Amino acid sequence: MRKDSKVMVPGSTPASTRLAIDLEAIVKEAAARLSAADRAQLIASQEDETAERTAAGAKLDSAVTAALRQLSPGNGWIVFANRQVRSFPGMDAATSAKAIEEFVRNDGLWWCEDELRHLFVNRNSGRKRLIGAMRPDLVIQDPTELLTIWDLTSTEQTRHLAKTLLYAQIFARGRHLCQIGETHWTGLDFT
Repeated sequence: MRKDSKVMVPGSTPASTRLAIDLEAIVKEAAARLSAADRAQLIASQEDETAERTAAGAKLDSAVTAALRQLSPGNGWIVFANRQVRSFPGMDAATSAKAIEEFVRNDGLWWCEDELRHLFVNRNSGRKRLIGAMRPDLVIQDPTELLTIWDLTSTEQTRHLAKTLLYAQIFARGRHLCQIGETHWTGLDFT
């Protein structure tokens, strides 16, 4: 995993179509646009591992998604922020229709099944969740089809990394290169 938060596409992409996105700056700017009360909750929750962190993180995630959706680099780039997998350009219907559990067990991720088990069933309906309904925080595809998959999360956790690897497995089908990364918002200074 990368230590910095800038997504930069390697040299295989012509210089005229390279893109650098400072994800940490986008997260900080999104936090600055939160209401004073929400920002205070976010800052307080950085030190406290409670339900407050989940609520604060959800508000930050919504603000970051809004900022990411404003990016439109053109030149063959796809910036795909918090949308259902099934709506990603070129995503095949067969993959979208698979149950997450089936995909994990049969498509090379059996070794992290325990970390992904919480994704298998919708807690409200009891139905199996499908790949196509998943919503990654951010997927960027460059003109050469190199993929970058990024997750915004509170802290480093095995299950978050497993989910990001699952997204990589889903999106990288038929492509030859995929990079992943995550930003841990509890380590950022929002003051």
